[in-house]
Amino acid sequence: MRALFLPFTGVGQAFPVVPLAWAFRGAGHDVLVATTGDGLAVSEAGLPVVDLAPGRDSLSFYIEAAERRPDLAALQRPGGEVRGLDESAELYAEVTRTIVVQTVGLARSWAPDIIIAPANNAAALVAAAATRVPAVSLGVGLGRTTGLAQELHARLVPVFTEHATGDLPALLNLDVAPPSMLDGPPDGRSMRYVAYSGGTVLPAWLRQPDRHRPRVAITLGTVSVKTGGLQALHALLGSAAAIDAEFVLALGDVDLDVLGELPPNVVPAGWAPLSELLPTCTTLIHHGGGGTAMSALAAGTTQLVLPDGVDRRDNADALHARGVAVAAQPEDVDQKVIEHVMHSTAMSAAAAEVRAEIDTMPPPATLVPVLARLADSGSDAGGAQALGL
Repeated sequence: MRALFLPFTGVGQAFPVVPLAWAFRGAGHDVLVATTGDGLAVSEAGLPVVDLAPGRDSLSFYIEAAERRPDLAALQRPGGEVRGLDESAELYAEVTRTIVVQTVGLARSWAPDIIIAPANNAAALVAAAATRVPAVSLGVGLGRTTGLAQELHARLVPVFTEHATGDLPALLNLDVAPPSMLDGPPDGRSMRYVAYSGGTVLPAWLRQPDRHRPRVAITLGTVSVKTGGLQALHALLGSAAAIDAEFVLALGDVDLDVLGELPPNVVPAGWAPLSELLPTCTTLIHHGGGGTAMSALAAGTTQLVLPDGVDRRDNADALHARGVAVAAQPEDVDQKVIEHVMHSTAMSAAAAEVRAEIDTMPPPATLVPVLARLADSGSDAGGAQALGL
């Protein structure tokens, strides 16, 4: 079987597909990943990768979409929020128009048997329809995606008609959200979230945390530091200076000079893989990205979330409702808030419960035979339902 993975631009979309792609490779199937911009970092996972738009930055696609639809630009700025399927579909449909030609062209040339992509990449749905193969919509966070494909299709009927028959392909959703964090049933089939955030030679300090004080990780993902800078950290780091803990700044390759002199208990770590860092931490402070939130859940850490736009408020709300996180605006974070998240026994217990729950969910490898059956069913839009998937 030939499986084409189509994460959209950016690490936050590309990294979550890696464990399932590995599972396909491990089962002996052919795998190809196609993305662009920051998402090309997925090549470090040992997977074959095609650059869909050489020379383009990840944010350029959203800028192009905003130029055509200024009403959507506010959703992408710090503080902007995507709420509900309508706004999600409006934003992602417009972004899809910037990459669909390249995506369909690659799919036709490589001739996959199945296409797998995060739920917001409508270009993958068009490509599956164009090549008459089933599509798999992969959840990468806590946001609900039931009906998103239909909403995207409704806004892109001319695009589907131009490249295919105009109809949606056979579709199966994979949901990584822990069932206890859902108001209803999963969006399709449940799958265990396996954290992947790149590989590196682990430094000694990461492997051997100070046993006499807790460790707190801080990250803002890869998009927020570009769109909002590091302003969210000024007050936070001032409060951290008074706390008996080690704070690890896992911010990637960014200029920290704007933060001034760092407190002695704050360690700049550059790019540190969360999958290895978080198990050594008590708490994660972050921007609310889906993959980041899921990595913390899988590690069993409590979370302080500073949601800064797009769908991150939805993630923050879900984490808060389950009792594993506090959501706050950066200006409201002080020593008391940080210490509460670090030392709350109730939050720690809830985080441990969710981690144990994730461990019982079906791992990616167990979904490969299911997806092989879907691929064998062909492009009939009712294929997944007919197979009981």
